[in-house]
Amino acid sequence: MEGPPREEITDDAHLQALADIGAVLDELGLEWWPCRGTLIALMRHGLRSGPLSDGKQDVVDHDVDVMVGIVSEEAWSHIRWLVNDKLLEMGWHSCFGRYSVDAKYGSTVLTRAREDLLLCTRADPDVTLDISTYIIGKGRTVYAQRFCTPTYAPRRGCYVPRGAGTLQHGLGRLRKSAIHPMRQCRAGHFSVPCPAKPLETLKDGDGATMPVNFTEHCLALPDLLQRRQRGYASDARFFASAAPDARPALRTEDVALLRQRAHQLDAEGYVSMTPYFMSCKSERDQDDPNDGAAAARRVGSGWGFGGIVRFQSCTGSRALVWCRSAAGGGSQTNLCGRGAHQSDCA
Repeated sequence: MEGPPREEITDDAHLQALADIGAVLDELGLEWWPCRGTLIALMRHGLRSGPLSDGKQDVVDHDVDVMVGIVSEEAWSHIRWLVNDKLLEMGWHSCFGRYSVDAKYGSTVLTRAREDLLLCTRADPDVTLDISTYIIGKGRTVYAQRFCTPTYAPRRGCYVPRGAGTLQHGLGRLRKSAIHPMRQCRAGHFSVPCPAKPLETLKDGDGATMPVNFTEHCLALPDLLQRRQRGYASDARFFASAAPDARPALRTEDVALLRQRAHQLDAEGYVSMTPYFMSCKSERDQDDPNDGAAAARRVGSGWGFGGIVRFQSCTGSRALVWCRSAAGGGSQTNLCGRGAHQSDCA
């Protein structure tokens, strides 16, 4: 039996938490930027959430996620306590270290890993701050974990594990060119540093902070399948306020609103979702057989229009062309990357 929907923090509490950790990290002179859901929220709305049509509210994030760059493993063992003490002075309750490596207690893997995560909490309102760290190093990439063999081992050395740690979906590393030069994201009434190539820091590929599957999810648009499964009160309200529909669906008015919001962020000089709308494809809604191709074309050109459309993502940021393929008993129109096979957009 499912329990009641989980409550979550407000936009104001989310912004205050982001402001708190930003002030601490700036005071310590550390490189940092929002990641995961927090980064997506700021790129989409400049806030944790934003309004859509029919009274719906797109609530993207439910905690505060940040990435912090440090010069060495040894430096973090000292810095983490400074972060802890400064947050306690601001009214936070506690912080505790964690490992991004998924391994059993006492295992060789865990003994070689470092506590690269810091989870901080506060009450009234309840807020969770999730801090992930990476080592800046001297090369072209950063890494979260580095395993070194013991000094008594016959073959001594260190290596970056490909399948462990925060950056495991990027084979353990993230290119520095994805982070620098830093840009700015709007966070309500203030701004925060953001990575140069947000998609690269998020995607399941050349460095990642979360395993986003971009054949199923579109960065620019809400993932409604996930919303039905998360169990937050805001998700329950989202579907309760929308017109009843058995399948996850976005109204095309919602897409128009999101594009307008992206254009506003562009005009203000902030990172936005504008570059990522064209990597989304529109599948013909089975209840509206005459609207599929036109709807997808309008999404690509930024027109506002009516109807219900399902969205998935396609092939990334390459130049786009139209392609068609057979799907079931009817036609399916996809927005595909130039040079991509039609199967890439199925």
